[in-house]
Amino acid sequence: MRGSSLAAALAVLSPALAAAAPAGAGPIGHVVEVTGARAYLDAGADQGLAAGDELQLWRGEAPAGGCRIELVAPAHATCVGG
Repeated sequence: MRGSSLAAALAVLSPALAAAAPAGAGPIGHVVEVTGARAYLDAGADQGLAAGDELQLWRGEAPAGGCRIELVAPAHATCVGG
């Protein structure tokens, strides 16, 4: 399953860090599942995410696209976009 391997490799940076990841900035969460319509994150409102936030996704040290928070719960969120 391509989605599973992709999910394990992507990290989510906070909206404040989405433009560029400063040195030493760590992820606030990870993509845990990907479908054709959305990504499911293991971070949510408790980590500062809110509906409409634009996130930068990273694979290791390289940017891997972005997405917009669709729905948010305390510890999980869904994200849509490229």
